[in-house]
Amino acid sequence: MLKVSLHTSLRSLACFCLCISLCWVCLGQPRAVADPLCQITNISANYQQPVPPNQQIQLSTIVTGVCSPAEQQVFYTARVDIGDTTRNQVLSMASVPIGYLTVQPNFVVTVPNFVTTPNVVAAWQLTIVVYLFANFEFVANGIDASAVDNISVQVGTVQTTTASIAQTTLALVTVTTSSTSTSAQSTPMINEVAPIEPIWQQIQTIVSLTVVAIIAILLLALLCKSRKSRATRAS
Repeated sequence: MLKVSLHTSLRSLACFCLCISLCWVCLGQPRAVADPLCQITNISANYQQPVPPNQQIQLSTIVTGVCSPAEQQVFYTARVDIGDTTRNQVLSMASVPIGYLTVQPNFVVTVPNFVTTPNVVAAWQLTIVVYLFANFEFVANGIDASAVDNISVQVGTVQTTTASIAQTTLALVTVTTSSTSTSAQSTPMINEVAPIEPIWQQIQTIVSLTVVAIIAILLLALLCKSRKSRATRAS
C-alpha cells in the first residue's frame, strides 16, 4: 500500500509540474513593447551629386515617425543601413538615439552614414533601410522598418563633346509612406521590412519547450515504472 501511495503521489506531482509549465509557457511571457508602438512615416536622403570616385562621402538620412502612445521608460533608437544594390552588400550601418518621447510622440532624427564610392564612373545604385528599435527593460525590440530602393548616385563626371564645368549639387530624395515624391533623378520606392524578433523571445521559447519536454519524459518514466511494479506484484 505504501508503494502504491508513493507512486500515486509522484504521478500527481509530475502532472502538477507539467500543468504549471504549460501555463508558464502560454501566459508567463514577460511584458513586451506594444505592437505597433511606433511607425516610420517619412524617409529623406541627402547626398552629394555627383561624387568623386574612390572617395569616402557622407549620406545623411532624415527619419520621421510617430509613437502612439508614448510610454515612459521606453528609449527609442533609429538605425540606417546603406547597401549596394548591384553587389547586394551592406556598406554602412549607423545608429542615433531618439529618446524617451514622453512629452511629444513625433520625432525627427538625422542618421549620418559614411560610404566609399566605387573606383569607376557610373550611376551607383544604393538601398537605404531604416530600423526603429525600442529599448524596454534593457532589451532592444525591433518595432518598425522601412526600405528605400534605387537611390542613384552619379560617381564621376560623364565626358561630353562640349567642354563644361562640373558643378557639385546637393540631391534630396524624399519618400513618404502615404505618397512618394522625389526631387532627384531616380524614383525610389518604399517597402516594408518585417520587424525583428527579439533574441530573448527566441531563447525563452526554446527554454520553455525544453522544460516541458523534460517533465513529460519524467512523467512517462514514472508511469512505466508503476506498471512494472504492478506486473511484478501480480506475478
